[in-house]
Amino acid sequence: MSDAEIFFENLYRQYYDPIAAYCTAMLDGDTSEGELCAHEVFSQALIDAKNLMSHPNVVGWLRKTAMYRARRFLREKKKRSVHEIHITEENENYLEAQSVMDEYDTEFYSDKSIQQMKDEVLARLTGDEKALYEYRFEQKLTYKEIAPLIGLSESATRVRTVRLEQHIRDMVEDMFE
Repeated sequence: MSDAEIFFENLYRQYYDPIAAYCTAMLDGDTSEGELCAHEVFSQALIDAKNLMSHPNVVGWLRKTAMYRARRFLREKKKRSVHEIHITEENENYLEAQSVMDEYDTEFYSDKSIQQMKDEVLARLTGDEKALYEYRFEQKLTYKEIAPLIGLSESATRVRTVRLEQHIRDMVEDMFE
């Protein structure tokens, strides 16, 4: 048995139940759909086992993959049949799913790992992007205050900030994949 197979078996044994519970909660309590969703998550994990062995946040990867798979299940379910969902029911299911994963987040997301992720993201930014990040998110300046500092109009500063936020989101998502 290879190292990747051993890694996958341990991962499956340790996290299948929480991921299945998370998927079930995200899928309005549908246990069979939740198990199918969890199966897809671990099928992908098996395919990516070699890469996951060196991944800095395997639990984060599992959670993010489960979230995307559950959303896809919900979209497909919605296409198959139109049905009413009460907002309170949806909120309860979301909160239940969130509480299942919060237990694991607390365990695996330390301040150090968050700071490491922030440092990695900042290291990937260009000089102009770092300056804009510093002004907007660290110093909490307004667009009007930032514009003369970077030599742009207020509206151009706003657009550039929105693009920077999306760029940062994309980098963070890449870290979880």
